[in-house]
Amino acid sequence: PMPINGGKLITTVQSTENIVGAPEGDETNLLVLLPVVDELEMMKFATDHRKITRCGDDQDLFIGVAWVFPEELRKFRQFPEVICVDTTEDTNKENRPLLTITGRDNCGKQYFILRAFLPNQRQWAFKWIFQNVLPNLLGQDSMPRVRVILTDGDTQETAQLDAAINAYYPTVLRSRCGWHIVDRGWHQHCPGVKSVKKKHESQFLVIVSIVKTWLYSWMKGCCETEEEHRLSKLLLRNYLHSQKVLDVCGEVCLTRIREFVRDYIEPYEGNFCFHRRIGIRHFDVYTSSAHEGTNNGMKNCSAPVLPQHTLDKSASVLTWQAELSHNVSDR
Repeated sequence: PMPINGGKLITTVQSTENIVGAPEGDETNLLVLLPVVDELEMMKFATDHRKITRCGDDQDLFIGVAWVFPEELRKFRQFPEVICVDTTEDTNKENRPLLTITGRDNCGKQYFILRAFLPNQRQWAFKWIFQNVLPNLLGQDSMPRVRVILTDGDTQETAQLDAAINAYYPTVLRSRCGWHIVDRGWHQHCPGVKSVKKKHESQFLVIVSIVKTWLYSWMKGCCETEEEHRLSKLLLRNYLHSQKVLDVCGEVCLTRIREFVRDYIEPYEGNFCFHRRIGIRHFDVYTSSAHEGTNNGMKNCSAPVLPQHTLDKSASVLTWQAELSHNVSDR
């Protein structure tokens, strides 16, 4: 749990199965130091929350909680190379975001590692997760074996993850989800089929498919070296300046597509290009789609976690799902 006391984040770690190397039932208090700006923001949140819950200033204020399931922790220690991080909503009546971390095993199967209810999605909450919770719940010996951490585009999350990587995990490569970059980015920044003449709509859809496939090829292993990647970019640039594409899209529409590649794809090459991961064991992971699927499964299974659940009920359901999953897989 993460209470606030005296303007600092104090994390109490309790182990029931030697999770952090402590004897069974041992309790350890860990401190997170925050920059002044983050501390002021945290204290404002705490003050507002005390008023809502009628919690006195002399009482510890419960802010967040993270936990691991023993079987999933053992799985992580077997396959720690790739982990995915994301938050999801609609899992409790307090509207707390649920942060989930999953891994990938050698059979390509996604598995849960850690769950955490956060107070919000601000930087100080993510700093607690990445610089305190991960090394102390997952183990100081296992975290250095992580090679790739995959995230979406949440700037609060990625900023704190980058800080943690620079400070504690120098061998980790932070990767961005290719689907969020290409598909969601296209949906947000590029023109739709209605932006071209009706007679060109089918041809436009073909061009869109070609460009998206081209971009995904940089993530999937088609370009194994930086030189091959540069050549592929040059060929794509020539394709987007060809007369055939111009005739279908028109100058205005095609300009937006070129700007999308220049402004929203190329700046993130360091976070998704395959040639940067080719020497790392990463199980061919380049999107967080499997992680999104696990989040969807916990909310839409036969015994789902629901938005009307209290926090303790939600945590109980999530833990029961984990136990059930491992009981089934053991048979």
